[in-house]
Amino acid sequence: MPIDHQSGPGRQIVLCIAYTGTFYAGWQRQSNAITVQGTLEQALSQLLQEPVRVTGCSRTDAGVHARRHYSHFFTRSTLPADRLPYAISPFLPKDIVVLKAWDADGSFHARMQAQSKIYSYLIWNSSRPDPFWQQRSAFVPGLLDLSLMQQAARDLVGVHEFDSFCAAGSTAKTTSREILACSVDCPPTAHDLPPGFENAGLAADYGRLLRFVVHGSGFLYNMVRIMAGTLLYIGSGKLAPDSIPAIIAAKDRKRAGKTMPPQGLTLEYVRYADSRYADLALSGPQKELNNEL
Repeated sequence: MPIDHQSGPGRQIVLCIAYTGTFYAGWQRQSNAITVQGTLEQALSQLLQEPVRVTGCSRTDAGVHARRHYSHFFTRSTLPADRLPYAISPFLPKDIVVLKAWDADGSFHARMQAQSKIYSYLIWNSSRPDPFWQQRSAFVPGLLDLSLMQQAARDLVGVHEFDSFCAAGSTAKTTSREILACSVDCPPTAHDLPPGFENAGLAADYGRLLRFVVHGSGFLYNMVRIMAGTLLYIGSGKLAPDSIPAIIAAKDRKRAGKTMPPQGLTLEYVRYADSRYADLALSGPQKELNNEL
Protein backbone atom coordinates (compact mmCIF):
# COMPACT_ATOMS: atom_id res chain seq x y z
CA MET A 1 0.00 0.00 0.00
CA PRO A 2 1.26 3.52 -0.74
CA ILE A 3 2.31 5.63 2.21
CA ASP A 4 -0.43 8.15 3.01
CA HIS A 5 0.27 11.46 1.30
CA GLN A 6 -1.08 13.65 4.11
CA SER A 7 0.73 12.03 7.00
CA GLY A 8 2.51 8.75 7.53
CA PRO A 9 5.56 6.89 8.74
CA GLY A 10 9.04 7.87 7.74
CA ARG A 11 10.24 11.20 6.41
CA GLN A 12 8.46 13.99 4.62
CA ILE A 13 10.26 15.36 1.55
CA VAL A 14 9.39 18.52 -0.37
CA LEU A 15 10.15 18.71 -4.10
CA CYS A 16 10.52 21.67 -6.43
CA ILE A 17 10.10 20.54 -10.04
CA ALA A 18 9.91 22.11 -13.50
CA TYR A 19 8.07 20.65 -16.47
CA THR A 20 6.70 21.39 -19.90
CA GLY A 21 3.14 20.11 -20.04
CA THR A 22 2.84 19.68 -23.80
CA PHE A 23 2.56 15.91 -23.77
CA TYR A 24 0.68 15.49 -20.49
CA ALA A 25 -3.02 15.46 -19.62
CA GLY A 26 -2.34 17.91 -16.82
CA TRP A 27 -0.81 17.49 -13.36
CA GLN A 28 -3.42 15.35 -11.64
CA ARG A 29 -3.11 11.57 -11.68
CA GLN A 30 -5.52 9.81 -14.06
CA SER A 31 -6.04 6.11 -14.63
CA ASN A 32 -6.37 6.41 -18.40
CA ALA A 33 -3.94 9.21 -19.29
CA ILE A 34 -0.30 10.23 -18.85
CA THR A 35 0.00 13.03 -16.30
CA VAL A 36 2.85 14.86 -14.55
CA GLN A 37 1.82 13.62 -11.10
CA GLY A 38 1.49 10.03 -12.29
CA THR A 39 4.85 10.13 -14.06
CA LEU A 40 6.58 11.65 -11.02
CA GLU A 41 5.03 9.09 -8.66
CA GLN A 42 6.11 6.22 -10.90
CA ALA A 43 9.68 7.54 -10.99
CA LEU A 44 9.82 8.02 -7.22
CA SER A 45 8.39 4.56 -6.63
CA GLN A 46 11.02 3.01 -8.89
CA LEU A 47 13.85 4.95 -7.28
CA LEU A 48 12.80 4.43 -3.65
CA GLN A 49 11.51 0.88 -4.15
CA GLU A 50 8.18 1.60 -2.46
CA PRO A 51 4.80 2.95 -3.59
CA VAL A 52 4.79 6.77 -3.35
CA ARG A 53 1.93 9.26 -3.56
CA VAL A 54 2.67 12.93 -4.12
CA THR A 55 0.60 15.99 -3.16
CA GLY A 56 1.11 18.99 -5.45
CA CYS A 57 0.67 22.74 -4.99
CA SER A 58 -1.41 23.21 -8.14
CA ARG A 59 -3.39 21.02 -10.53
CA THR A 60 -2.28 22.49 -13.85
CA ASP A 61 -4.38 21.64 -16.91
CA ALA A 62 -3.33 19.67 -19.96
CA GLY A 63 -0.66 21.49 -21.95
CA VAL A 64 0.20 23.95 -19.14
CA HIS A 65 3.82 24.29 -17.96
CA ALA A 66 5.52 24.95 -14.62
CA ARG A 67 8.85 26.56 -13.85
CA ARG A 68 8.58 26.09 -10.07
CA HIS A 69 6.00 23.53 -8.90
CA TYR A 70 6.11 22.31 -5.31
CA SER A 71 4.94 18.97 -3.93
CA HIS A 72 5.49 16.73 -0.92
CA PHE A 73 5.47 13.03 -0.10
CA PHE A 74 6.34 10.60 2.70
CA THR A 75 8.91 7.84 2.42
CA ARG A 76 10.74 5.23 4.49
CA SER A 77 13.82 5.63 2.29
CA THR A 78 17.06 6.91 3.80
CA LEU A 79 18.25 8.49 0.54
CA PRO A 80 19.53 12.01 1.39
CA ALA A 81 17.12 14.63 0.08
CA ASP A 82 19.89 16.62 -1.60
CA ARG A 83 20.81 13.55 -3.67
CA LEU A 84 17.26 12.90 -4.88
CA PRO A 85 17.26 15.39 -7.81
CA TYR A 86 20.27 13.60 -9.30
CA ALA A 87 19.21 10.05 -8.42
CA ILE A 88 15.73 10.38 -9.92
CA SER A 89 16.86 11.87 -13.22
CA PRO A 90 17.29 8.51 -15.06
CA PHE A 91 13.71 7.55 -14.12
CA LEU A 92 12.09 10.72 -15.48
CA PRO A 93 11.44 11.92 -19.06
CA LYS A 94 13.43 14.94 -20.18
CA ASP A 95 10.43 17.28 -19.89
CA ILE A 96 10.16 16.81 -16.09
CA VAL A 97 13.08 17.85 -13.87
CA VAL A 98 13.39 17.76 -10.07
CA LEU A 99 15.23 20.99 -9.30
CA LYS A 100 15.55 20.59 -5.55
CA ALA A 101 14.44 18.40 -2.62
CA TRP A 102 14.20 19.21 1.10
CA ASP A 103 13.52 17.28 4.28
CA ALA A 104 10.43 18.66 6.06
CA ASP A 105 9.07 18.09 9.56
CA GLY A 106 5.84 16.36 8.52
CA SER A 107 3.59 19.40 8.86
CA PHE A 108 4.17 20.96 5.43
CA HIS A 109 1.35 20.93 2.85
CA ALA A 110 2.28 22.01 -0.68
CA ARG A 111 -1.22 23.22 -1.60
CA MET A 112 -2.82 24.32 1.66
CA GLN A 113 0.14 26.41 2.83
CA ALA A 114 0.75 28.24 -0.45
CA GLN A 115 0.35 31.98 0.14
CA SER A 116 0.34 33.15 -3.47
CA LYS A 117 1.20 32.10 -7.00
CA ILE A 118 2.75 33.79 -10.02
CA TYR A 119 1.67 32.82 -13.53
CA SER A 120 2.79 34.03 -16.93
CA TYR A 121 1.03 33.82 -20.28
CA LEU A 122 2.95 34.14 -23.56
CA ILE A 123 1.53 35.35 -26.87
CA TRP A 124 3.46 35.16 -30.14
CA ASN A 125 2.21 38.23 -32.02
CA SER A 126 3.12 38.03 -35.70
CA SER A 127 1.70 37.53 -39.16
CA ARG A 128 3.23 34.04 -39.14
CA PRO A 129 3.49 31.28 -36.53
CA ASP A 130 6.89 30.52 -35.03
CA PRO A 131 7.78 26.81 -34.70
CA PHE A 132 10.15 27.65 -31.83
CA TRP A 133 7.30 29.09 -29.74
CA GLN A 134 4.29 27.03 -30.82
CA GLN A 135 4.36 24.78 -27.72
CA ARG A 136 5.03 27.63 -25.27
CA SER A 137 2.79 30.43 -26.51
CA ALA A 138 -0.48 31.26 -28.24
CA PHE A 139 -0.18 32.50 -31.82
CA VAL A 140 -2.07 35.75 -32.38
CA PRO A 141 -1.83 37.55 -35.76
CA GLY A 142 -2.79 41.19 -36.19
CA LEU A 143 -1.67 44.36 -34.47
CA LEU A 144 -1.95 44.50 -30.68
CA ASP A 145 -1.60 47.75 -28.75
CA LEU A 146 0.79 46.93 -25.91
CA SER A 147 0.22 50.23 -24.09
CA LEU A 148 -3.54 49.65 -23.90
CA MET A 149 -2.99 46.14 -22.55
CA GLN A 150 -0.60 47.49 -19.92
CA GLN A 151 -3.11 50.15 -18.91
CA ALA A 152 -5.94 47.62 -18.58
CA ALA A 153 -3.86 45.09 -16.61
CA ARG A 154 -3.59 47.57 -13.73
CA ASP A 155 -7.39 47.43 -13.27
CA LEU A 156 -7.16 43.72 -12.39
CA VAL A 157 -5.16 44.47 -9.24
CA GLY A 158 -7.00 44.33 -5.92
CA VAL A 159 -9.58 42.15 -4.17
CA HIS A 160 -12.49 41.40 -6.49
CA GLU A 161 -15.16 38.81 -7.14
CA PHE A 162 -13.86 37.34 -10.40
CA ASP A 163 -17.03 35.56 -11.62
CA SER A 164 -16.51 37.05 -15.10
CA PHE A 165 -13.06 35.43 -15.25
CA CYS A 166 -14.10 31.95 -14.14
CA ALA A 167 -14.88 29.14 -16.58
CA ALA A 168 -17.86 26.82 -16.22
CA GLY A 169 -17.19 23.75 -14.10
CA SER A 170 -15.49 25.55 -11.22
CA THR A 171 -15.98 24.02 -7.77
CA ALA A 172 -14.71 27.08 -5.87
CA LYS A 173 -16.85 28.10 -2.88
CA THR A 174 -16.16 31.80 -3.46
CA THR A 175 -15.00 33.85 -6.44
CA SER A 176 -13.23 36.49 -4.32
CA ARG A 177 -9.51 36.59 -5.03
CA GLU A 178 -6.74 39.14 -4.51
CA ILE A 179 -4.52 40.09 -7.43
CA LEU A 180 -1.31 41.54 -6.03
CA ALA A 181 0.34 42.62 -9.27
CA CYS A 182 -0.09 42.47 -13.06
CA SER A 183 2.18 43.40 -15.94
CA VAL A 184 2.37 43.09 -19.72
CA ASP A 185 5.69 43.41 -21.53
CA CYS A 186 7.74 42.23 -24.52
CA PRO A 187 10.60 40.05 -23.23
CA PRO A 188 13.56 39.39 -25.52
CA THR A 189 13.53 36.19 -27.57
CA ALA A 190 16.15 34.02 -29.23
CA HIS A 191 15.48 35.98 -32.44
CA ASP A 192 16.84 39.17 -30.87
CA LEU A 193 20.52 38.98 -31.83
CA PRO A 194 23.06 41.56 -30.64
CA PRO A 195 23.78 44.63 -32.79
CA GLY A 196 26.43 44.01 -35.42
CA PHE A 197 25.22 40.60 -36.56
CA GLU A 198 23.91 40.22 -40.10
CA ASN A 199 20.32 39.47 -39.10
CA ALA A 200 20.15 41.80 -36.09
CA GLY A 201 16.75 43.44 -36.16
CA LEU A 202 15.10 40.46 -37.87
CA ALA A 203 12.83 39.97 -34.86
CA ALA A 204 11.28 43.41 -35.36
CA ASP A 205 10.01 42.32 -38.77
CA TYR A 206 9.33 38.72 -37.85
CA GLY A 207 7.17 39.19 -34.77
CA ARG A 208 7.27 39.77 -31.04
CA LEU A 209 6.57 37.90 -27.85
CA LEU A 210 4.08 39.42 -25.40
CA ARG A 211 4.15 38.31 -21.77
CA PHE A 212 1.31 38.74 -19.29
CA VAL A 213 2.40 38.13 -15.68
CA VAL A 214 0.01 37.98 -12.75
CA HIS A 215 0.63 37.46 -9.03
CA GLY A 216 -2.37 36.49 -6.90
CA SER A 217 -3.42 34.90 -3.64
CA GLY A 218 -5.29 32.27 -5.63
CA PHE A 219 -6.95 31.70 -8.98
CA LEU A 220 -10.25 30.35 -10.25
CA TYR A 221 -10.67 27.76 -13.01
CA ASN A 222 -9.06 29.13 -16.21
CA MET A 223 -8.87 32.57 -14.60
CA VAL A 224 -5.43 33.52 -15.94
CA ARG A 225 -6.26 32.30 -19.44
CA ILE A 226 -9.47 34.38 -19.44
CA MET A 227 -7.58 37.42 -18.15
CA ALA A 228 -5.09 36.99 -20.99
CA GLY A 229 -7.94 36.68 -23.49
CA THR A 230 -9.58 39.82 -22.15
CA LEU A 231 -6.35 41.81 -22.43
CA LEU A 232 -5.96 40.44 -25.95
CA TYR A 233 -9.41 41.81 -26.86
CA ILE A 234 -8.40 45.19 -25.43
CA GLY A 235 -5.12 45.18 -27.34
CA SER A 236 -6.93 44.38 -30.60
CA GLY A 237 -9.67 46.97 -30.07
CA LYS A 238 -12.54 44.53 -29.44
CA LEU A 239 -12.91 45.89 -25.91
CA ALA A 240 -12.29 49.39 -24.57
CA PRO A 241 -9.13 49.87 -22.50
CA ASP A 242 -11.19 50.97 -19.48
CA SER A 243 -13.63 48.04 -19.63
CA ILE A 244 -12.08 45.84 -16.90
CA PRO A 245 -13.94 47.41 -13.90
CA ALA A 246 -17.31 46.99 -15.66
CA ILE A 247 -16.49 43.41 -16.63
CA ILE A 248 -15.62 42.57 -13.02
CA ALA A 249 -18.78 44.26 -11.72
CA ALA A 250 -21.00 42.40 -14.20
CA LYS A 251 -20.08 38.96 -12.77
CA ASP A 252 -20.87 37.53 -16.19
CA ARG A 253 -18.44 35.25 -18.01
CA LYS A 254 -19.81 36.41 -21.37
CA ARG A 255 -18.56 39.96 -20.74
CA ALA A 256 -14.88 38.97 -20.59
CA GLY A 257 -12.59 37.85 -23.40
CA LYS A 258 -12.07 34.33 -24.67
CA THR A 259 -10.28 31.57 -22.79
CA MET A 260 -6.80 31.43 -24.31
CA PRO A 261 -5.28 28.02 -25.21
CA PRO A 262 -3.29 26.21 -22.50
CA GLN A 263 0.17 26.12 -24.08
CA GLY A 264 0.86 29.80 -23.34
CA LEU A 265 0.38 29.39 -19.58
CA THR A 266 3.22 28.72 -17.11
CA LEU A 267 3.12 28.45 -13.33
CA GLU A 268 6.19 30.52 -12.56
CA TYR A 269 6.47 30.42 -8.79
CA VAL A 270 4.63 29.60 -5.56
CA ARG A 271 5.28 31.58 -2.41
CA TYR A 272 5.25 30.15 1.12
CA ALA A 273 5.55 31.95 4.44
CA ASP A 274 8.22 29.52 5.65
CA SER A 275 11.50 30.37 3.92
CA ARG A 276 12.62 26.74 4.18
CA TYR A 277 10.26 25.93 1.33
CA ALA A 278 11.51 28.59 -1.06
CA ASP A 279 14.41 28.25 -3.46
CA LEU A 280 17.84 28.72 -1.90
CA ALA A 281 18.36 31.79 -4.09
CA LEU A 282 16.30 33.17 -6.93
CA SER A 283 18.46 34.13 -9.86
CA GLY A 284 18.28 35.04 -13.51
CA PRO A 285 14.84 35.50 -15.15
CA GLN A 286 12.97 34.27 -12.09
CA LYS A 287 14.62 36.87 -9.84
CA GLU A 288 13.86 39.57 -12.42
CA LEU A 289 10.23 38.43 -12.56
CA ASN A 290 9.86 38.73 -8.79
CA ASN A 291 11.54 42.14 -8.83
CA GLU A 292 9.03 43.34 -11.42
CA LEU A 293 6.16 42.28 -9.21
